[in-house]
Amino acid sequence: MIDALAATVPPDEAAPPTVRFPAESPPPAVLVVSGPGAAVRPHSLPVAGPSPFAASLPFPQTRTAPMAARCPADAGTIDVFPGERLSSLDDFVRLQLASRRITFLSVLDREGISPEYYTEMTRRLDALMREVPALGEEFELRLRLAEGRAA
Repeated sequence: MIDALAATVPPDEAAPPTVRFPAESPPPAVLVVSGPGAAVRPHSLPVAGPSPFAASLPFPQTRTAPMAARCPADAGTIDVFPGERLSSLDDFVRLQLASRRITFLSVLDREGISPEYYTEMTRRLDALMREVPALGEEFELRLRLAEGRAA
């Protein structure tokens, strides 16, 4: 039956073969913060009390980006680009840490972010960190906390 159907379709109109790869789900990654058994998800950064820099930042500390549905916000989230896919400082920290485990293009692909968009957003973040030095200090603090190093 299939051979009969294939014979009715001229070769130049035949659809190209479709190659399907299995959908990969990201591996369950866990960061060890400190001490035996102390672990958090990489997108939920540990915050020991309120951030020393959060009060001096002119940004709301809530998350409004589409990524918020997948990454629950904690009390210390700093929203630097409201409404953008990469809206919070923690999003940038999480992507930077994930890129150390696998290739960076794989990280962007899993997040559904194009390299061009990421480049533009990091330029904007860099400009903000130059304008507001406390934001750069907060980024470094969160990066150290996520890596498991003491502040």
